[in-house]
Amino acid sequence: MINLEFTEEEKNSLYYERFHHPHPRVQLKMEVLWLKPTFRTLKCHIENFIQIVKTIAGSELQANLFV
Repeated sequence: MINLEFTEEEKNSLYYERFHHPHPRVQLKMEVLWLKPTFRTLKCHIENFIQIVKTIAGSELQANLFV
């Protein structure tokens, strides 16, 4: 996966172009670039949450086996 980091000025430009560029395809691409860092962070949170759930579920399953 390509990691992109934008300056504040670049983020502002992407935000503007995603709504104001005359071509819809460019708007879509700007939207993807604008949201990419958000999804990367979200993916990390989801992976952490899944690991926590697996750990809790595994602990409860083991506890129920010994009852």
